[in-house]
Amino acid sequence: MTTQRIIRTPDQRLRVFVSSTLQELADERVAAKNAITKLRLSPVLFELGARPHPAQALYRAYLEQSHVFIGIYWQRYGWVAPDMSVSGLEDEYRLSGQRPKLIYVKTPAPEREPRLKQLLDEIKNDAVSYKPFASAAELQQLIEEDLSLVLTESFEAAYAAPDTRAMEAADTSLRLRFLPTPVSTLIGREQETGEIAALLTRGDVRLVTLTGPGGVGKTRLSLEVARRLQEGGQFADGVCFVPLAAATTDHDMTAAIAQAIGLRETGPSASPQPLFDRVSEGLRDRQALLVLDNFEQAVASAPLLADLLAAAPQLEILVSSRTVLRLSGEYEYEVAPLAVPDPEHDTVLALRDNGAVRLFVERARASKTGFELTEDNASAIAAICRRLDGLPLAIELAAARIGLLTPQTLLSHLEQSLNTLNSGRRDAPERQRTLRHTIDWSHSLLEPQEQIMFARFAVFSGGCVLDAAEHVLNLAPIDSPLDVLTGLVDKSLIYLDDQSAHGEQHESRLMMLQTIREYALEKLDERGEFEVLRASHTRYFEQLVCQAESELNSSTESRWLARLGYDRDNLRAALEWLLRTGQAEAAAGAAWTLWQFWVAHSNLREWQQWTAEMLNGLPDGSGARAKALVLAGGVAAWQGDYARGVPLLEEGVALFERLGERNHAVSALMTLGIALMNKGDLERASQVLSRGLAGDV
Repeated sequence: MTTQRIIRTPDQRLRVFVSSTLQELADERVAAKNAITKLRLSPVLFELGARPHPAQALYRAYLEQSHVFIGIYWQRYGWVAPDMSVSGLEDEYRLSGQRPKLIYVKTPAPEREPRLKQLLDEIKNDAVSYKPFASAAELQQLIEEDLSLVLTESFEAAYAAPDTRAMEAADTSLRLRFLPTPVSTLIGREQETGEIAALLTRGDVRLVTLTGPGGVGKTRLSLEVARRLQEGGQFADGVCFVPLAAATTDHDMTAAIAQAIGLRETGPSASPQPLFDRVSEGLRDRQALLVLDNFEQAVASAPLLADLLAAAPQLEILVSSRTVLRLSGEYEYEVAPLAVPDPEHDTVLALRDNGAVRLFVERARASKTGFELTEDNASAIAAICRRLDGLPLAIELAAARIGLLTPQTLLSHLEQSLNTLNSGRRDAPERQRTLRHTIDWSHSLLEPQEQIMFARFAVFSGGCVLDAAEHVLNLAPIDSPLDVLTGLVDKSLIYLDDQSAHGEQHESRLMMLQTIREYALEKLDERGEFEVLRASHTRYFEQLVCQAESELNSSTESRWLARLGYDRDNLRAALEWLLRTGQAEAAAGAAWTLWQFWVAHSNLREWQQWTAEMLNGLPDGSGARAKALVLAGGVAAWQGDYARGVPLLEEGVALFERLGERNHAVSALMTLGIALMNKGDLERASQVLSRGLAGDV
């Protein structure tokens, strides 16, 4: 095998990546930097570099180019981005791969967060150096001593066995241990879990597709199977969950897999190799399980899964989809509703082990403490489960009514409502009609103002905080939005997501299941309020962007980034509405304020379309047009299209200068300089960046 010779410049030093939370360990990060530079090595810290790129892309690029990993931990786990299940802190550790690792844990830590404790427990089991410290001075001394030892050991290992070093190392930065943590226990699926797990460990089955209607519990079941296989160690290189709810094209699906396993889609350090080829290559020698969720929207991309399995002979894939993929080698497992009780055996003894009844009772306890299955209510509960065809989502919605109704009364209301809904969508599958009937029935139990608020809440994409709901939805004839929203939460048509509490605010989000939201959108359309609600929604998020502009460079930056991250779908909807209604100037202003955030949380092709629409709707010579030019040029350059991006950036810089908008011109110059640097035009990049740093505009 011919290997490429690496030639390094004389000033190339060994790079040491430092991972920690930024604020609570600021002094310790300075100490680490001092220790590293004292040994004439190069410290790699997030705050030392310019930030033209999203934070996640930046720290991953820095880590990829580093040789030694230092982790410093105390009490905080760190912010979890909306599209991730772990914080950047944990992500950095998992991407550190086979690099030498030095771990330092500050004590005492009386307020250590549970997720950090869990991460530290896992780190203890890895083959790493793990040491406590009490002060920044002690930490600096430890790092100096340990780094010196690492260098000595690495040199001796290389000298003693040069022939054993791998000529081509696998990409150890891939993250293949990513499973969301469910918020509730799985009930009534013991047999299915065992059967699916057995399929995936047979050896001759490499692609299993869980099919069934919406609301039957495919996602939850796939997570339980994955958890069991991960804990059992059946896949040496891990199990990785890939959400595909937003994927509709080949590129979307490939990008979602790449993001889940830790491959960057774009950026200066990304490989020019096609993304699918990079994913295939990264998984080629991995004994791993990919869990692809909500595949029905990307079913046209199913042939790519066959190509991926062919390229990676030890890879297995578990798919959840409403539609079978029809691929060679695919094993379809139909996830049926929970088994319903036999009408002739409605006794407590006979019902205790029935999955549908167990689910109903467990969820009913959440609405009414101490609720139990008794001889008095057993027959009614069994009848409810049968009436709902054992569909888990329908059962959970019905069980939420137990706080208000007895099982016998609940059954009576349910039967009467369902009898009036037989004229529903007849082109839908029977089970989908049953689910729709259940949601319709829940809606019919709402008070008039609750029905109005239920429909209006659908204007939010991905939920919202209470403040947003009160401002956007507080239109006549709602008297008290808070009271009405509380009623919807109590009746489980809206739920609180405490996991999204962010920063110091600790504010939960109001959420609506997507299946229910689709129904609510129909009700909103029937009311004829969609346009006015969308305008109100857009005004609120325009104000949020204005508020964020002054906060993003302050001590509250992390909290605001979290807030914006959770509202990324709402922000996208607001921007699209501005463009749709001819408000290109306002769209350009909002996009300019948050452009780095937008790029981090948007599909770049979608971003291209937005900037093109802005340019088409803005007059020549305006400040808004200058912003749109720089935005369009920055995104093109980020995608590697410098032939298009650089001229757009140059035009934007020139227009800002003509308009006398000095601060914006400086920002545009820095963006242009970075694009030129990434393009390889270093001489011109140096000139442009020097102008920007000097404010020479």
